[in-house]
Amino acid sequence: MNQSEYQTELLSIFNLCALVRRLEIAAVLEQIQHAEAVGPIIDPTLYRMAHPPLHWHKKCAQAALRFQRTINELHESRHTFNIGGKAP
Repeated sequence: MNQSEYQTELLSIFNLCALVRRLEIAAVLEQIQHAEAVGPIIDPTLYRMAHPPLHWHKKCAQAALRFQRTINELHESRHTFNIGGKAP
């Protein structure tokens, strides 16, 4: 990987971090947990059909929430990211 490719990839990572910080991942997980709680009661047949993808959605959202929390911790500890390679 050359310097230009490195900077392009790093910029993509920073953009991803900025996007993930703005997502309402906890709210998505709340909706999934609500569906898991009431789905079997309200419509057991539909819940059985929806559960496999819902479980996958929950796992992805949980992973995204962990990533978001890490990004927020970095942001709050005032780590700065510098593409030019110079110390902040």
